[in-house]
Amino acid sequence: MAKLTYLAGLMTILCGTAVAAPNPAQLDVLPTKTSVYETHTVSWNMWWGENAQQWRLLNNGEEICFGELVVNGNSKQSASCQTQFLPGENQLQVSLCNDDGCTNSATHKVIAEEPELLAWQAEIAYPAGSFILVGKKIYQAQWWTKNEQPPAKVWAFVTEQGAALSAQVATWKDNAQAAYTIQHDDLCAYITDGIIHNGIPELEARGLQGSVGVIAGNCADYHWQAVEKFAAAGHEIFNHSWMHVSPVGDTWSDAVEISQAQQKIEQHAPAAIEFYAFPEDQATQGSIAALKAEPNLIGMRSVNYWQARGVNDANTFDPYFIKNDLFTNSGIWSVYEGSDDILRAYVDDAVAKGGWALRTFHGVEDTSWEMVPLTRYQGHLDYVKALVDKGKLWVAGASDIIRYGMSRRSCATQTDAQYNGNLVVSFDLSDAQCQKYLADETELTLVVNTDQDVSGLSASYLNAAQEQPKVTVVSATQYLVNVKPHAGSVVLMAK
Repeated sequence: MAKLTYLAGLMTILCGTAVAAPNPAQLDVLPTKTSVYETHTVSWNMWWGENAQQWRLLNNGEEICFGELVVNGNSKQSASCQTQFLPGENQLQVSLCNDDGCTNSATHKVIAEEPELLAWQAEIAYPAGSFILVGKKIYQAQWWTKNEQPPAKVWAFVTEQGAALSAQVATWKDNAQAAYTIQHDDLCAYITDGIIHNGIPELEARGLQGSVGVIAGNCADYHWQAVEKFAAAGHEIFNHSWMHVSPVGDTWSDAVEISQAQQKIEQHAPAAIEFYAFPEDQATQGSIAALKAEPNLIGMRSVNYWQARGVNDANTFDPYFIKNDLFTNSGIWSVYEGSDDILRAYVDDAVAKGGWALRTFHGVEDTSWEMVPLTRYQGHLDYVKALVDKGKLWVAGASDIIRYGMSRRSCATQTDAQYNGNLVVSFDLSDAQCQKYLADETELTLVVNTDQDVSGLSASYLNAAQEQPKVTVVSATQYLVNVKPHAGSVVLMAK
């Protein structure tokens, strides 16, 4: 047995396969003091021993450089990267990792000062080491000097400041001018099966998201199959009661029509059920209170329809009183009755006001109450898709729009301009409303402006393990960045 163990160990060494965590790296010589404006090459060596497969340079525990390594027995490994240091204390370590673990080097401390940058003046005497700013260029005096204007030899060029950045959260996702929800009530009423056969397929053909209300106590197996399919495709499924009885009648029960329905739909839908619509858009105050007590329901369609129609204001909408506009073929009961096209008029009104429109349909080309004819529905979706393509409209389910709008209003944004021109954006998540409405996956859109043309913008979370934010170019001076506040602070850097 001893012989076999020896041979196994010998084969492991010969084949170069790691059997232990790597030997520690050694950082090359670095200054103990520097300025935040200077760029340094940080190098390391692992002179001999167990090899690593990856390396990371850590500054105060955060990854700032990363690389892959070639394993070659016990041979030397080394790498380097360029970086600037943060203001204050920088604790540098190299972490070497293989399949058996990671080993950190000894820590090297570098203090980076942030000297005041003053405009150069001929009459001022500058001691060696002084920093000045000429335009956006930073220079450092190599020795005592006076009346020598950069780029005189005494002044060493350090770096050039980039474009100044500013950022704010867009009113609606992707900086659209307005938001729009396309809801279909009464799935499982059988006469509304046009939602399955016509409505959702037409939405999907245009890449649009729909919202479908389920009467949970009346569903056949094929309805539940449709619910699962719709939810998996990204459409919103919402609770539209258990049996669609009158919310102000004697047979109504909050426990059945709200809670029992919620549990049933959640059993079948592979997504959160977060929105509710009372049948007939009516409810007592007691039923509304019962709905608000449901832990997963974050909003509902307005009751008392006659006093709650039209566009929802982006900055003041109540999640538990979302206005809508009910479709009828004649236009009766619509805010836009008498217009050439109530469907288009509602969307146009939302765009003009910068608000949120919620359109209520029933079935599509079926036998449901006030079904929308297929050709009319197709024409409306074509119009909506054109607005989406122009960046004027964001189409999403009610719960997504509620989460975005309430998070924007309650999760305070903080920006910090850095010495190197970068902008750090963070969010204060302490507000109770923010904690309620900001989900882990909720994205907010930052509108980032620059004071001069730049070739691009990069965005990264301070937590390097997070997937990096999406950046969209609007112009040479404006960019959109979709960020998840729960992922932490974001660093924006102009290129």
